[in-house]
Parts: sequence; C-alpha cells; structure tokens
Amino acid sequence: MGRYQVTQAQLAEVLDMTASQFSKRLRGIIPLDINEISAIARFFGVTIGELFGETTTAPQPRGPEGGQSGRRDSNSQHSAWKAETLAN
Repeated sequence: MGRYQVTQAQLAEVLDMTASQFSKRLRGIIPLDINEISAIARFFGVTIGELFGETTTAPQPRGPEGGQSGRRDSNSQHSAWKAETLAN
C-alpha cells in the first residue's frame, strides 16, 4: 500500500479482520469506524489528522487584537503611553 510497503493483508491483521473485510473498507463498501482509523494511524505512527492529509504545523498564537502575538513593539507601546498621558 503505497510508500510504506505494507500489504492489505498486513493491515487487515493489525485490524483483526480478513483481507477481504479490509478490502471492502478500502473500496468504500463498508466504512472504517473510528477505532479502525485510530489503529491504522497508530500502525503508521501518525495522528488521525495526518492520516487524512492534515499538516502538523501548529497555528501561530494570535494576540488580543488579532495580531500574531500579544506583544506590542516598542513604538506601539510608546505611542500608547503617549496617547494615554496626553489624554489625562
């Protein structure tokens, strides 16, 4: 099966089913259940998301204003301080 050099029979064994039962799942005749999907992911050493093609990069944290981080640069801090000081 693809780049991992694993046969359908080997995966069927991992799932404790016959090669014929596994073949029906691959062809979409019988849907894989979440436990079977989880077992396949564990077999390949990936997450379920990765099994379905999701990337593993984590989203970047977003700050309170929707920016890339909660920190302001020194110019923004200075401007905020200046505006607050002048308003008082």
